[in-house]
Parts: sequence; structure tokens; C-alpha cells
Amino acid sequence: MSVEALKSFFDVGTVVLLFLAFAFGAGVLITGNIINSRQNTQIRQFDKDLTSAKAELVKQQERAANAERDAAEAKTTAATAERSLLELQQRIKGRALSPSQRANLQESLFKGPKGTIKVSCASGDSEACVFAREIASVFTASGWTLWDNDVGQSPYDLVGIFIHFKESTPQSTAIEEAFSSINMPLARTGIWAGPETSVEILVGRKPLP
Repeated sequence: MSVEALKSFFDVGTVVLLFLAFAFGAGVLITGNIINSRQNTQIRQFDKDLTSAKAELVKQQERAANAERDAAEAKTTAATAERSLLELQQRIKGRALSPSQRANLQESLFKGPKGTIKVSCASGDSEACVFAREIASVFTASGWTLWDNDVGQSPYDLVGIFIHFKESTPQSTAIEEAFSSINMPLARTGIWAGPETSVEILVGRKPLP
């Protein structure tokens, strides 16, 4: 082969190589752009999914917080309702002497000086009158004489249990001591206007808890 032929061959080869280099370079550029575009799309989708996941997490946390708050409010409401029920039961439940209180009160009254006792209850208050009758029965069982043989009705709107007498006597002192011994101290109002030797026990309305 002549030198001119070789030169022509190499010239052609050079052109082919340049073309291939250009083609491969263009291919690398194009495929790189395609890959970058896909990666960008994937990154955007990932960011979108991550944002959605974060938003859903926030919603779940809010729902959990709301549920916890609702549970706490429900617990508070239940506790309030239970407390109100107990208070209502205490208001409805009538007063009564326990067996030990009744026995101790009767023993103290029996040992002390006796006389005539007037037992009254707040007029129109059935709970007070029932309790007053129980107290009257303890006095009569202890040897006291019940005024008019029955529990009277008092016009005084008082709360609690009271002792009335014109002047302090051994009987009134014995009664006060007897009731104090069972943790049921009697209050005084100074409104008794009966005979000097008589004493009145007035059972007023039940104190609210």
C-alpha cells in the first residue's frame, strides 16, 4: 500500500474516531440528563412522600393528644359525678345513732340525774323528726320522762342538734356530757322558755356535707 493510501486510511479513521467520540460524548450527555431527570423526579417524589408522612404524623399526634385530653376530661367528669353522687347519698341518708353510740348514750343518761325532757324536730323535716324520735327513745329507755309523750314540732329553722334550758341544772349538764361522750356535742341557742327544771333537745335540719 502506498503512503498516499495509508494517509487516506488514517484520515478516514480520524474522521470516524472523531465521529464516534462525538457520538459517545453526546450519548453520555443525553443519558446523563435522562438519569439526572429521573433522579430529580425520584427526589421530588421522595420529598413529597416525606412531607405527606410528616403531615400524617402530626395529625396522628394531634389525634393522640386529643384522645388523651378527652380521656382525662372523661376521667375528671366521672370523678365529679361520683363525688356528686356520694354527696347526694350523704344528704339523702338519714342521721342515726350507731349501736355503740346508742348504748353509751343510754348508759350515761341512766347513770346521771333524770327529769323531764322535751324532744323536738324541725317542723316539716321528716329526716330530723325520725332522728329526734330515736333520741327520745334513748331518753325514755334511760328513765327520763318525755314531754307530752311524743316528739314535738319546732318552728325554728336551725341546722344541727341543740339543747335548750332556762338555767343550767345537773340534768342539763348530764345531757351535754352524755352527748359529748359520743362525739355529738349539743349547741345552745338560749331560746328555751319552758319550766326551769325542763330541758329541750331540738333536732334541726341535717347539715350539708
